Amino acid sequence: MCAECHSTNLVKGFDPTTGTYRTTWSEVDVSCEACHGPGSRHVAWAEVPPMGRASLVNAGLVMKTSGITNRELVELCAPCHSRRTELGDYDHRRSELLDNHLPVLLSEASTTRTADLEEDFEYGSFVQSKMFRMGVRCTDCHDATG
Repeated sequence: MCAECHSTNLVKGFDPTTGTYRTTWSEVDVSCEACHGPGSRHVAWAEVPPMGRASLVNAGLVMKTSGITNRELVELCAPCHSRRTELGDYDHRRSELLDNHLPVLLSEASTTRTADLEEDFEYGSFVQSKMFRMGVRCTDCHDATG
């Protein structure tokens, strides 16, 4: 379960017939593609000198990460920053959080931590907070590049 967030492009490859896994991954680390999705089109675009670059939607990245709403950004971070149940292998082409995951909202029954600020880094408590309702986004406080 740790590999879901601590590696990139993880595919569990579960075979229900044999009850076995044929797991693959690109990197045992959180790389650019962990958030932005497959990046070969972006890399090819970036290797061209700026004056010669073609106009590509979102610079060739699968997932848009700038110019998006606080809900879109929070849901982009939520697959790894939430208590959740995964609904199969994570697919970056599905932009809706609920297409890939079933998050657990903060409640007395769902958490062993207290419902205060130490919990706000997680999806369930953050989307129920005044900060989220006021438009605060993950990157207002956190550097997502490091």
